[in-house]
Amino acid sequence: MIMNKIAIVSTIQPETHYTRYLYKGLKQANVSVFLLVDDIPENFEYVRNLKDKNVVVLWKKGITLPLKILFFALRKHLKVIHLQHEFNMYGGIVGVPFFLLTLALLKCFGKKIAITSHAVINSNDVDEDFLEVFALSKYKGAKKMIKYAFYWFFKLMGLLADIIIVHSQFTKDVYKATYRISDEKVVVIPIGITSDAQKAGAACTVVSTAAWMNSIESKRIILFFGYLLHRKGIDLLIDAYADLYEQGKLDDSVLVLAGGSLSNQQEYVEYLKELARKREVEKNVVFTGFLNEKEISYLYSRSEFVVLPYTHSVSSSMPLSLAFQFSKPVIVSDIGTLRDEVEEGVNGLFFENKDRNDLKDKIRLLYSDTNLLNRLKLGTQSEVYKRSWVNVAKTTHSLVYERLLQNESF
Repeated sequence: MIMNKIAIVSTIQPETHYTRYLYKGLKQANVSVFLLVDDIPENFEYVRNLKDKNVVVLWKKGITLPLKILFFALRKHLKVIHLQHEFNMYGGIVGVPFFLLTLALLKCFGKKIAITSHAVINSNDVDEDFLEVFALSKYKGAKKMIKYAFYWFFKLMGLLADIIIVHSQFTKDVYKATYRISDEKVVVIPIGITSDAQKAGAACTVVSTAAWMNSIESKRIILFFGYLLHRKGIDLLIDAYADLYEQGKLDDSVLVLAGGSLSNQQEYVEYLKELARKREVEKNVVFTGFLNEKEISYLYSRSEFVVLPYTHSVSSSMPLSLAFQFSKPVIVSDIGTLRDEVEEGVNGLFFENKDRNDLKDKIRLLYSDTNLLNRLKLGTQSEVYKRSWVNVAKTTHSLVYERLLQNESF
């Protein structure tokens, strides 16, 4: 299956980015594609060390994006362009017109377009609470305009794409019900999970000078991993943890909030740190900041379980896939894509969305019940083969690339 008729357009930052794993899986499956990555300093050394002529540092956010992608596609006679889409990847709100223009130009020149939609906003959910949680509160006066903007962005993206890849049935249903995109155009392919053989090669111990390393030594780790965003309910988690800690239910524990922040959510991060101080658990709530791959592996390996207390579900969760990769049970909100990916009592536990007492009960249960913890660990392992990155790559090849190369109409 050697083609070089396809290019994936994506960033590859941070180290755990979806596209890095997908590209490796495609190479293992003997599917040859170009990977066109953003022209930023963080990528230069990685691409240079990779020594792969198919990985090209090419595009920047902004007005040159459409032409850079189009000219490369024409020069290399590409048939399929596969764009990964997240708003921040192409410049947030400012990048929307350039992304849509890229799709329109590719369409005009006869290229087939696949888009992996990592997140979808249901425009019907845009209210004042939504704007607050997504750091858009300064636009509350333009709520209706924002609702329409989200509607027409996803509607146009769905119309211009030949295939949209999503990671859960929940997301597909949003495209079908809200944006009226046809069933056959939206394909569900879950986020992959690194196999045990690959995991065995990753370092589970790490030498680090990070200050947080000393604070977790010999402690039982309750882990949250991911960007520190308002929609992820981390304040709820800190409060639930503090309640249990005060009651003496979490002896020898530490709550590790592992991940960096975005510039538009820095105020929320400061609020979280102040909340930990106010609840007098600042010595037991550890903020790591951005991590490298070895530090991530170390924390997942050491953790008891992972808590993802999201209050809004707009995308599938790479931190959830990493939890399954490392055989760690999860406690998650009973919403959105999490409902599709977690099996209650098999590989994780649900708590009622935004319910601090229910979250507290589930943390206490999993922290104290070793038999339950071990049973859920076993339950995570069935996901590993089914969702290996090689299988995800093969599915992407058969359901997306082959379909588009055969000039099917959708």
